[in-house]
Amino acid sequence: LSPSPISPAMRGEVFRQLRELVEVAEDNGQLFWALNVSAVLNGSTKSLATMGEEALRRQLEQRLPPHGPSSWAEALAYEVTRAEPLAFLFDVLGLDCRLRHHRRALTVAEKAEVLRSMAGELQRGISEAKAPWCGALLREMTCCLLEMYHESLRGRDETPGRGSALNAPRPLQTDAKLGALLRSGSWREILERLVFLHEQEHGLGDQITLTLAASLPRLNLMRLLVFVRVLQDICSGEPGSPSVRLPTQELHPQQRASLASAVVRAVLASDLSTMPFEMEEQVEDVRLSPFLSDFERNGLLELMAATPRAPPTRSIAPARTVVRASSVPEITRATVEMPNGSGSYITGRPTGRGAELRALRRPAPRMAE
Repeated sequence: LSPSPISPAMRGEVFRQLRELVEVAEDNGQLFWALNVSAVLNGSTKSLATMGEEALRRQLEQRLPPHGPSSWAEALAYEVTRAEPLAFLFDVLGLDCRLRHHRRALTVAEKAEVLRSMAGELQRGISEAKAPWCGALLREMTCCLLEMYHESLRGRDETPGRGSALNAPRPLQTDAKLGALLRSGSWREILERLVFLHEQEHGLGDQITLTLAASLPRLNLMRLLVFVRVLQDICSGEPGSPSVRLPTQELHPQQRASLASAVVRAVLASDLSTMPFEMEEQVEDVRLSPFLSDFERNGLLELMAATPRAPPTRSIAPARTVVRASSVPEITRATVEMPNGSGSYITGRPTGRGAELRALRRPAPRMAE
């Protein structure tokens, strides 16, 4: 979606009610965090921005006409809530003069983050039933984003010297099967689907790019690790095991390089800020991949380098076994002292399978007659 100049009628009618609702919400303290620039820039509103982005996409998917597959609505909602349209809405609403702790000009990504944080505060106000205008303001923001999208399409159709058939926008559509496999499939199934889609669309396929860009930011950590396993197999230049044949091993080197470029460029086009990984070999396969250009390799390595690493675990000292006499003189039981990490030891009794079998072999006490 590329924002285009909007008509005066649109400026007067569509944005008038939205500006009034923004003033009401600001006067009642509903936009306290979103209009605080320092809180937005230092990451304090990250959870609000994530909630707001999801709320805007859900509102857009509900307002789209009920025709075509559901993936069409999902893809269009993703395009409308990218950084450029949100930054354009930020400028049209004149939010720059409403911000607090505002010391410099904001970038496009920072303006979009302010809009997402604003939507997150409104969604939180709806869930907590604080004020009725929260839902109205969120709906008006959704309507304005859709109107901006339709206005950009009309401006493209009215380009002089070109026919309307040539300017007709290509319908956006993600691959529903690939999206479902990214959420719940195995890494081999995801790999086979990517190879199949790439064979249908030679070069940098739009369907692969759009599906990955729309689905990856919504995956949790476990599913992202599964996708990184797929990415490692695509980028790796080393031959795999001869006993296990993968779909990428049957591709020509040029086709595999084209597939790797399509997948990596989709990752870079998404809103991911980090790319988690499990093993250092995955980073090495990306760094030494013969199928990636320098731009693609460096961009993917930057995402992996931004992933926070887990702190190193403290080495655990071996357990010490101390035999102590119990109150019964003829029976001795072993207790195990384990280090608790602070220099002292805690005492416990073994509860393994061997201890349970020994307890079963003990004679049961006879009841007194």
